[in-house]
Amino acid sequence: MSKPVFITADSTCDLTQELLDRFQVKTIPLHVLLGEENYLDGVDFTQDMIFQRYAKDKILPRTAAVSPQEFTDFFTPLVEAGYEVVFLGISSGLSATYQNAVIAAQDLPGVYPVDSQQLTTGMGLMVLNACRMRDEGMDIHEVYGAISALVDRTNTSFIVAKLTYLAKGGRCSTVTALGANILGIKPAIEMAGGTLSVGKKYRGKTPDAF
Repeated sequence: MSKPVFITADSTCDLTQELLDRFQVKTIPLHVLLGEENYLDGVDFTQDMIFQRYAKDKILPRTAAVSPQEFTDFFTPLVEAGYEVVFLGISSGLSATYQNAVIAAQDLPGVYPVDSQQLTTGMGLMVLNACRMRDEGMDIHEVYGAISALVDRTNTSFIVAKLTYLAKGGRCSTVTALGANILGIKPAIEMAGGTLSVGKKYRGKTPDAF
């Protein structure tokens, strides 16, 4: 008889607490570094803190991966409770989180890490699909296989309304950001091959632009 399946992910799936509770998903937070301070994403760190801290100290956050030991501590209670576990992690092209989950899983039977090759909403949709498969009665091998097959079929893109913070973070030059903001040029950022790249560029107004 197959064991029950538990769906897990890291915090970059960006699902609301309501959705996590509704679909019985457990997440593990990445670390967010602001200067010398270390926060846990979604636990004691919020998105508003990015803008507040930059306005105050001109400091932008950095992220750090979940460690193998943290994953061991995260997975072990679920395994000991009799579950088999699917874990969806942020793209390995953006973080070492997935690789560290694989390291931890080597010593834990029934833990199946998946490199989503995504982040935020793309990854979140994969998590919800995994929950649907679990709820339909699929076993761990069926869920793992089906979710792994979705990796190459999932796409994420978003439009950056202003390049101000891309420039502050060193992603583009100040001159480029200034020109784009004046001309109203808004690039689409896309996930391609597990990494972020610039896609089409648009012109026009967007509401609540940052």
